[in-house]
Amino acid sequence: IKTVKNEEELIIVLAEAMRCHSSLVNDCGILHRDISTNNILVVRDNGDSSATPHGLLIDFDFAIKVDNTERKARAERSGTLPFMSIANLLNLEY
Repeated sequence: IKTVKNEEELIIVLAEAMRCHSSLVNDCGILHRDISTNNILVVRDNGDSSATPHGLLIDFDFAIKVDNTERKARAERSGTLPFMSIANLLNLEY
């Protein structure tokens, strides 16, 4: 994610990564659980540095299958501390 050239590219990349995660949760029932700057890649078509960047979510080592009908917080915490949600840090149900 450190290869974006400006704020606009950063927003594009982060928005695509968020859409990807939303799709994984809602369509596939997969929760990543470790999204951080190290797990979002910036990809450009044909390696062209002037092309519009795309965000690619990687590293599914901590991913779990979730049931969309059950939205209770789990007892264990996982992921990268600075990127954890406040609800997770406070053990709140969501």
